[in-house]
Amino acid sequence: MKPLTINEINQIVHGEFIEGPVNWQVSHAILYGLHRLKWSHTLIFSERNINWHNLKNFQPCAVVTDLPADQIVPIEGITFIKVNHVMESYWKFVQYYRSLFDIPVIAVTGTCGKTTIKEMIKHILRVDRIVQATDGNWNLPVWSFGYLQNIDESTQAAVFETAITHPGHLTRHCRYLEPTIGVFTNIGIDHLDTCGSLEGYIQAKAELVKGLRKNGTLILNGDDENIKKIALDEFKGRVVYYSVSSSSPFQATEIHYAEMGMTFVLNHQGRQYHAFVPGYGDHQVYNALGAISACYELGVGVETSIKRLSTFKNFTRHLELMSGLNDCTILDDTWNTNPTSLNSALQVLHSIGKGKKNVALLGDMMALGEFADEVHRQVAELIIETKLDVLITIGEKAREIGKEAIRLNFGGKVYMYDDSFEGVREMLEELLDQNTILLIKGSLYNPHFSNFAQGLRSNKN
Repeated sequence: MKPLTINEINQIVHGEFIEGPVNWQVSHAILYGLHRLKWSHTLIFSERNINWHNLKNFQPCAVVTDLPADQIVPIEGITFIKVNHVMESYWKFVQYYRSLFDIPVIAVTGTCGKTTIKEMIKHILRVDRIVQATDGNWNLPVWSFGYLQNIDESTQAAVFETAITHPGHLTRHCRYLEPTIGVFTNIGIDHLDTCGSLEGYIQAKAELVKGLRKNGTLILNGDDENIKKIALDEFKGRVVYYSVSSSSPFQATEIHYAEMGMTFVLNHQGRQYHAFVPGYGDHQVYNALGAISACYELGVGVETSIKRLSTFKNFTRHLELMSGLNDCTILDDTWNTNPTSLNSALQVLHSIGKGKKNVALLGDMMALGEFADEVHRQVAELIIETKLDVLITIGEKAREIGKEAIRLNFGGKVYMYDDSFEGVREMLEELLDQNTILLIKGSLYNPHFSNFAQGLRSNKN
């Protein structure tokens, strides 16, 4: 965070000094109750009574409060600033701090691919500029205030994932970050438990359109049917599309699987660029297109982005290929699971598993609410289409996939387990061999899946 003096803080929040020293600078800021107090020199916005004595461990710090003066406990080294409404003062501070930096800020949203596109953009830009970005996939609004504070005078660009679990989350992200560019990856079925329906989820994602800074730029997946449902009538900025199956300013053609990645031809402004992106699947080509499109808006040429992207390293557990039990091949995709990412994973398994025995071990998909059973049953159609040899389900909801596959006359073997992995390894020891590819697809909220995948790795990796 760019340091600010206590006098500057007081002017920003339109406050009144009540108590404490004023000759020091603030280096951190938190909303008490939402963020943890971890450092001295912290500005604390508090709507409630604080553990006053705990503040002694973090002096100097400053408390912005709207409590009556007689409820404030004077503490040595603690500055108190009285305001009329804490939350109004908090957002004044947020707005002021963001206004200090005239830099491009990219917000990435969608059902799948947020982390990958964000990492690709960061990978491309960090060659020659200082970039702030989301840490891993810590991408909910609660962390956006911290990411905003990571921006300082040295920052030249920023790229953040903007995820949601509830309607209103993207609006909150944007209130902190004021993105100048918004990237949509895709919109599939997810968070139906809190958004109520697919339409509600689409509208929750569409909040990014209104949240962009005036005259901002939207970068959209032109092939995604649900993104097409987002109303753009009132959007006054630029709209840029990327695509595979339809014509767009950034269109990929001639897509092929290659060693450890995908090759494609990028068609842009009448020119063709031959490209390679590490990581398997058509979805990875879409990720590359989204990243290249965003970086182009920041002045990075297409050829330069393609060259830099060729050295990109995927996150672990994103269709991570490794040697496994009995010399089989494992596709570890235990980062997260929903119908969109599961479809992509099954397509990759089908493509690289030609001539081999294809096995999929699938877990429950989360955040589907009352639609959970129906959505899991729908997944069985994907199983039929990709012609698996063996389907293994683990979990009560995932069992619906297995039951529906059997009802649809799935030609392969089906094994269904409850929430335990008990007996699964023993079954796999009989099933797996060097001519087998095993896809393991589970949720990051169920660490048993990633632990199980790691336990199947061979020493060759």
